[in-house]
Amino acid sequence: MIKKVFELLDLKGFHVYFPGQQEGICDSEYIVVKDSGQNHIAGTNKLGYATIDLYIYTPLAEYTRLLYLAEEVKEAMKVYIHLKPSGNETPSMIDEKRKAHFKKIEYVTTKKL
Repeated sequence: MIKKVFELLDLKGFHVYFPGQQEGICDSEYIVVKDSGQNHIAGTNKLGYATIDLYIYTPLAEYTRLLYLAEEVKEAMKVYIHLKPSGNETPSMIDEKRKAHFKKIEYVTTKKL
């Protein structure tokens, strides 16, 4: 599923990476797609949910762009009907190492265990 999210965002024109692929200082906006594992649903051992995190980065001087980019990503993700936003979304933070603003948006989908 993580590959499908990657491909969807790439087709929509976003610069997309998996964890560890993008290194160094952030000189342009990009998205990191990360598989964040799975959990079971209480009361059953046959059904659970998988979590995918989208980390959105913009250069340090482009804080307002981060806010718009997050909305663009959420709009693009609406076409992927199997994934739903979990409601967990971090506020913007600063990554000193990359000299970037970033935030995380979490998506979930049901999954047979």
